[in-house]
Amino acid sequence: MNYRADYVKRHVESVRMQITDTLGDAHDVPQLREAFDSMVGALISLDDQGWEPLFGLSHSNDRGFSLDNIKKVSRFAEEQSKSNTLMGRGLRLRNNHVFGRGYTFDLPTAPSGKVPPSLRKIVDDPDNQEVLFSPTAMKKNNRVLFNTGTLIVLWNKRTRKFSRLGVQDIFQRIAFDDDADRTKYYGRSYTIQNDLTSGEPKTVEEWIPLWSYADSNKALPASIVMGGKRIPVNRDLIAIDLRVNSDIDEAWGVPDCLAALPWAWAYNEYLKDGSKLLKAIAAIALQVKAKTAKAAAAAGAKLSNGRVAQQVITGPDTTIESIPRTNVVDLYTGRPIAANVAAALDVSVTAITTDTGKGGAYGSEQTLTLPEQLSALGRQEDFIGFFSQVFRAIGHPEAVLNFKRLSVDPIHRQVQSLGLAFTLGGISQKELRAAALELLDIQGDIDTLPEPNAFTGAKTFSLEDDPDADNRNDSDPNARQGNSGAVGKMNDSNSTRDDDAAASE
Repeated sequence: MNYRADYVKRHVESVRMQITDTLGDAHDVPQLREAFDSMVGALISLDDQGWEPLFGLSHSNDRGFSLDNIKKVSRFAEEQSKSNTLMGRGLRLRNNHVFGRGYTFDLPTAPSGKVPPSLRKIVDDPDNQEVLFSPTAMKKNNRVLFNTGTLIVLWNKRTRKFSRLGVQDIFQRIAFDDDADRTKYYGRSYTIQNDLTSGEPKTVEEWIPLWSYADSNKALPASIVMGGKRIPVNRDLIAIDLRVNSDIDEAWGVPDCLAALPWAWAYNEYLKDGSKLLKAIAAIALQVKAKTAKAAAAAGAKLSNGRVAQQVITGPDTTIESIPRTNVVDLYTGRPIAANVAAALDVSVTAITTDTGKGGAYGSEQTLTLPEQLSALGRQEDFIGFFSQVFRAIGHPEAVLNFKRLSVDPIHRQVQSLGLAFTLGGISQKELRAAALELLDIQGDIDTLPEPNAFTGAKTFSLEDDPDADNRNDSDPNARQGNSGAVGKMNDSNSTRDDDAAASE
């Protein structure tokens, strides 16, 4: 397939016109032309250097990207996620959105009430923590999906340990004849660098069955022939995979960052070349405008005599002007490119650029937008399904991965919501305290309720203990004329309301 960046071409012309207008006469200075054309060329070259390699990849079949294409894209994506500012920031934001509130593994318990020692040993094993169960492992695995689109872990039934299988080490995939979306085997090729027997690196090839295929086919063959070559089946290993962003019958997942890659590359080049242009402008103090070549040569000679700062004498055919310094190059003209990166990654442009923009609307970007929420929830569901496979593969299907609720409002608004729920009798004081401690990240005893003090002046904290709970109507939380929406009466003798009532008696 062949995608052309028509939008980019249109935007290039817009940028060219804007920069030409802001430069004014300085645009015609020959020394600036190279830097100017370089900056604009960064966007023009996106069509050839960004879109073509990524979206114009050859396809060996009609099932989406081939394995070779995925390897090429993933190598480029891995490099960009480390070196490109927007790509790295986008990845960190996505990780924070998905895992920022934390998660737990609900492990099944034996009749004794304890987690089976065999399962506890698997989860707590340092190697398995590094691959699957630690927060660091979670973010690394999400990084794999970001750059590759396919996450594969291997379970060694003999050693009881997990390991990752990268797509770069895969040479083939065997699917069901009647269902290309279902995998039977992954073919792995790796090199043993420390072969002490020969002293030379040794390449090993093997077939690894998918866990579900191995579970339903107990008698796996010892080897499988491919291209006239007999390759052994590793019966100690099973594979558990997660493929994202793929359509029906596609063999491989698609990286999260794929649509963002060309735009992130273009934005980075645009800023670099824009900086070059600004530097070039700063290096030129004056420009000579002449009607004739003779007049230009004469004025140039006067400029080169070292007396420019003292006096300059021009003729009727020449003028000498300073190069404008302010508002010459507006790099915000490239912000729509950054916005395309943000859109492709389901994050806000303010968050990914850490730039409030000319409107200064950072305050409105402190919470997750609806697209960000849905993207994070979707990825959480991906991992929940993936770990369901993991636990089934190791014989503990009751174990479940749970994520804590996403934080979609600022903390003060969540505290207000808790207070409202408590006031309306929707939650108990202990539930309120537990939620508040977690929200405010305070280490405290949930069952130990705070004592009344002079600061709060509170004596009664629950509706059940309030003798006037049935008769009062002044606890309406809805703000309107005559009602500020306050919590209302809590048998508080220090409140202004009660003081006013006592004074009127």
